Amino acid sequence: VARKLPEIKFIIIGVSSEIHEFIKKDKPENLIVHEYIENSRLVDYMAASKVYCQFSLSEGLPNVLCEAMLCECIPVGSDVNGIPDGIGTNGFILKERDVNQATELVKKALMSDAALGKKARQHIIDNYSHEKREESLYKLLDL
Repeated sequence: VARKLPEIKFIIIGVSSEIHEFIKKDKPENLIVHEYIENSRLVDYMAASKVYCQFSLSEGLPNVLCEAMLCECIPVGSDVNGIPDGIGTNGFILKERDVNQATELVKKALMSDAALGKKARQHIIDNYSHEKREESLYKLLDL
């Protein structure tokens, strides 16, 4: 996606050193890769970003997706497990592993009004607060 949108800066955070080395071999100039960032600095990256991408192949409901949405990032995520529920109607869902579709969804997110980011934040507050998750767990365990 970064290669198809060279005018946009992309940042990948949290990859293994092996993956980092692999990416460095053919990395576009607009892509920055960090193996590790302290949690306290992650919020700074999210707050400075308009879009957050979660292109996982397998995932529950990622905490980092919720954190990005709380920072009013517009989410673009893959159609696996908890990601579509987490995003709801407040972002964009990648239906298949296709770089062209991913690129189009990132473009749509970038062109979206900031109100969508605010909606994403409210969606997480309303549906995935600590209290809501605890309540759901108790219901699931029938306590």
